[in-house]
Amino acid sequence: MTIAVIDASVAIKWFFTEEDGEPYTAEAYSLLSRIVSGNLKAIVPVLFFSECANVLWKACRLRGFPNEAATEALNNLLLINLEVFNDKEFIDIALKLSIKHNRPVYDCLYLAIAEVSSLDLITADEKFYNALKGLYKNIKWIRE
Repeated sequence: MTIAVIDASVAIKWFFTEEDGEPYTAEAYSLLSRIVSGNLKAIVPVLFFSECANVLWKACRLRGFPNEAATEALNNLLLINLEVFNDKEFIDIALKLSIKHNRPVYDCLYLAIAEVSSLDLITADEKFYNALKGLYKNIKWIRE
């Protein structure tokens, strides 16, 4: 079984389609299928759920995504078998990475978990990926 850290930019694509203007949903669905089938163990920080809920809220507010659909999406997310790591254990490393690379702490939290755990980080956050891909070999683009 493969083990990897996945960030919220990947998971949020599970609730939208390419027609919604959300790129790389097919790749995200493929990862979800691997998680559900037990072929991929996905690691996330506690923050992951707040980030996903915030994106769903924004979709309701800015894109007309139905409130009921957002609630259902969040409830479905909570049912997925994800291994949740305590943010507190990695926040100091995340802050150091954030300062070093001028990236948000919440993005660097995923990287901190991946680095400490010697795991790949799978992301669909293009700005984050492009900023750090040459510096960390374990950052993987969703299409890799």
